[in-house]
Amino acid sequence: MFTIANSIAYESSMLLATQIEKEILLTPSCWWDVRGDASEKQYVPNQGKALIHLLSEALTK
Repeated sequence: MFTIANSIAYESSMLLATQIEKEILLTPSCWWDVRGDASEKQYVPNQGKALIHLLSEALTK
C-alpha cells in the first residue's frame, strides 16, 4: 500500500522510515515556569525561546 500511495500521490518521493538514526533522550514529564508577557493572543515569546533551547539541548546530546 505504501508503494502505491507513494507512486500516485508523491511521485515516489516519500521515504519509509525504517531506523532511528539518533535517539532523543527526554526527561520525564514536568512543568517549566517560564514567565513573560503575551504578544499575540496567548503566545508568550519567552516560552517559545525556552522550548527552542530545550529542544536544542536534547538534540545535541
